[in-house]
Amino acid sequence: MPTEQEIEAMSWMSIAGGANGLMYYSYFDQRARDQEAPGLPVIPFEPTFAGMKRVAAKISAHFPVLLSAGNPVAFTNKAAKDDITVVFRSYELDGVTWILAVNTTKDKDGAFELEMAKPMTFDGTSISDAAITVNQKAVSGTLKPLQAVFIKLK
Repeated sequence: MPTEQEIEAMSWMSIAGGANGLMYYSYFDQRARDQEAPGLPVIPFEPTFAGMKRVAAKISAHFPVLLSAGNPVAFTNKAAKDDITVVFRSYELDGVTWILAVNTTKDKDGAFELEMAKPMTFDGTSISDAAITVNQKAVSGTLKPLQAVFIKLK
């Protein structure tokens, strides 16, 4: 059974990979797993469902960005083409470029460097706190294992 941190990370990874919607187990399916069934482990309903609601709340808090249809400032990932330690997706809302960055690994930090198409200024993060550096066209940082962050750039 994945932990809440893993469920959240997988959700953000799916979004960064292009998902425009997420579906979690239904209430009734979760309730049924709270009881013994042949060949299936019991999954306690209360903590599991509460965790899913917390993850869904974090995602729904970002709906305006996730559903935006603007043109974000383009960027180039400076990592090797086969390095998917940190994955990205960008959005634009009201003149602000948002970059979703997610460390896909469970056991190591993920450093990244992006080159933006034009100079940008850093305007904060959401989802989590991450050490992000913005220097003209360069955006860099390091994410802890399974950490996701939205980087806000103007």
